[in-house]
Formats: sequence, structure tokens, C-alpha cells
Amino acid sequence: MSDAERVRAGRLMAGKRALVGIVAVIVAVATAGCAGDPADQAEATGCATNAVAVPDVVGRSVADAYSVVTDAKLALGDLTDATGQGRHIIDRHNWRIVAQNPAAGSCVDLYAHGYAGRQLNFSVVKYSDPVASGGTQLIMPSYLGKDLKSARAEITLMVSSKNGIKTTDPYDRYASDTDRVVTTAPAAGEPVLGGVTLTVVNPQVWDFFEANPTMPHLAGKKWDYSATGLPAIVFTEVTERTPPSGYYWGDHIVTHTDPAAGQPLVVGNKVTVFTDVKSAGSQSSGSDSTGSGSNCHPAYSPCVPVAPTGDWDCAELKAKGIHDIRVNVGGRGDPYRLDTDDADSIGCEL
Repeated sequence: MSDAERVRAGRLMAGKRALVGIVAVIVAVATAGCAGDPADQAEATGCATNAVAVPDVVGRSVADAYSVVTDAKLALGDLTDATGQGRHIIDRHNWRIVAQNPAAGSCVDLYAHGYAGRQLNFSVVKYSDPVASGGTQLIMPSYLGKDLKSARAEITLMVSSKNGIKTTDPYDRYASDTDRVVTTAPAAGEPVLGGVTLTVVNPQVWDFFEANPTMPHLAGKKWDYSATGLPAIVFTEVTERTPPSGYYWGDHIVTHTDPAAGQPLVVGNKVTVFTDVKSAGSQSSGSDSTGSGSNCHPAYSPCVPVAPTGDWDCAELKAKGIHDIRVNVGGRGDPYRLDTDDADSIGCEL
């Protein structure tokens, strides 16, 4: 290698060494920025280095407080029954915190006194206690019209877990996150002493009732819910009379309704339509019988005859002109499994 080549090689190696040094400096600066300066962190919390601020967990369940406290690198200490009854805390989800020591915002040194120095002590009461001794009683807010998902998220903070929240639909549907709340138990403004029950309806039904509808006049007309302008899910049809030898295919004629024509419709309340069967052709009714003389299965409306072989399928019923069938009438379920596609309480839909 010539002298000129040696010079060039030396310069190249020096350049590489400089580049590696620059990269190392950049990495060190970036790492320091990610880790954060303990002094800066202490300034942000108002506590000294190696100390943390005590979180505020008053009002939370003991189970929820445990998660918050341990996330802050602290620990649960003594749990004292605030009512003075000396009860033992078995299920942390059933108890909520009404007082804590040290107070929220206090600084606790993580190392000065070992594990004992990181423990927080709490006064607790059961959710079922009528009066929260030493604490503020929980009052049920209004959730009217709120979607079920949001209501559940807020109520969970009061009753500890979703196991303390029940949902019900007055129209026998399965609840979904987009359903709207129509009533609560306890009602808005009442104390929360235990679990919470939310009555919900689907958004379409909620929007319908928002317009303050009244019951249309149906008496004397052929029963056809699709012609009423009301959501099919709110109806319960009751056939009052049928021909004596069983059900003959014919028109259902409305005799009266509950509520009566012109009365306001209330969300959550079902509409009952009473009908008489006008028999077709030569199979006209003679002396009529009621209820028990019908061959209709009581779990369905309009009438679905009792299956001769123990079951029906929708294709067979549609061939007979029977469709859009309300299932689970009177809480009797869906024995013929006519509503297995979407579980909206209406089977064999066209």
C-alpha cells in the first residue's frame, strides 16, 4: 500500500469512529428523555423524589380501589367497617370506601418505612347499608334516554361491577349497547342501596315514543299490525273467540284495544289488541267458545296452530300465509324456534 493510500484509509476510519460517537450521543439523549427526570416527576406530583401522591378512592368499591392503589405502587392496609358493627370484608365488590387515611393528595415515601409505610387504611360500608355511616350516600342519577353502554359504564363505578347491573326489556328482547334507558330501579333521585336494574328499549322504539303517539282506532278493522303505523314489537294480540271445533283460517277482526283509541302510548307498556276470528267460507262459527277451545299455540301471535307433528318451520307457515309472528307471548318462549335468526321477538319475517 502506498503512502497516499494509507492516508486515505486512516481518514476513512476516523470518519467512521466519529459517526459512531454521534449516534451513541443521540441514543443516550433520547433514552434519558423517555425515562424522565425523577426531579421533574416529583415536581409534577408535588411530592419529593421517591414519593407518590395518594389517589382519591372514596366512593369506589374496595375491589376497584385495590387496582387504583396498587397501580400507584401503594398497598391496602386496614379495612374498617364504618358502621361500627365490626363486620368482615369477604367480597370486596360488595363494599365501598367512605373515608381513607392518608387523605387523597398526601405524599407517601415509597422507601422510608418499607412496606408498612406504603399501606393506606380505609373505612368502608356495604352497598346494601341503608345509610353510609361516615360517608355520602349514593343517589341515582337520571339516565332517561341514555344509551345502555354509557349508562353501564357510569353505574359500574357505583355498584362495583357489571354483576350489580341488571337489564330488562319490556318487549322481551335481548338488550344491546345501543338500547335506550327508559326507567331505572332505584329511580332517579333515590339512594342506591345495592344493585341497579335498567329497563331499556331499542333505539327505533325509543324514537317512536319520543313523538308522544296515541293509540289509533282499530275496532272493527281486520287485524294487521303493519297497517297501524306502530312498531310490531309493542303488540300483544289476544284472540277472544274462535269456532267451537278449533281454529279455522279466517280474518282476525279487532273488537277493542288497551289502551283505548286516542289514549297516549307510554314507552315500556305493551299494546293489547283483542280480536274475534271471522271464519272463512262454509266453516263459519256456530256457538262460540273461548280461549281453551282454540287450536292456537299460546306462545305466538297471530295464531300459529299447534303443530301436528310437534314442530313447524317458517317455510311451512309462510305457505299458509302466516308470517311476522310475535314470539314469547305471555313469557311462554319460542318452542317452535321461529325467531332464531336475529332474536328480535318476531319470527318468520317476510
